[in-house]
Amino acid sequence: MSSEQPNPFDEHAEHVSYATHDWSDEWPISGTVVDAIAHHCGTDPIDLAPLYRHVDVDALDQLVTSSADSSRPEGHCRITFDYDGDEVTVTHDGEVTVRTGGVAPDQDGIDEATFERELARLVRAAAANGVDVSGAWPVRDETPSQNWRIEIIAGR
Repeated sequence: MSSEQPNPFDEHAEHVSYATHDWSDEWPISGTVVDAIAHHCGTDPIDLAPLYRHVDVDALDQLVTSSADSSRPEGHCRITFDYDGDEVTVTHDGEVTVRTGGVAPDQDGIDEATFERELARLVRAAAANGVDVSGAWPVRDETPSQNWRIEIIAGR
């Protein structure tokens, strides 16, 4: 996807985002997938956990590209994988769908990358809704040893 192209995202519902890969661009399908996930999460692609932690990026690019070039029905593919609890589906025709909560979250808890992504998304959404997000707040758990102080400092 190039920056000169019109925004390819079309959100039909709050919990589902869609994107279509631009085959005339040299950008790989995995780049469109990253952009679609970032758009769905309301964050910058650079702030996401790397895609390779969730799917074999080279295989994704190769399978979808070779399927797109095939006129045979058996050459068509549909790849679905989990991205931090969201279901991502990529089809042979370059359609990317990101569905919130489509896959059950990891039962072992939340990893650092997911925590950072979700916290950033929450802060951005609050700021966009007029909430003054700069400041500090205590965060208390039922266990006294699990109390933190969260501070948000405006950056550039």
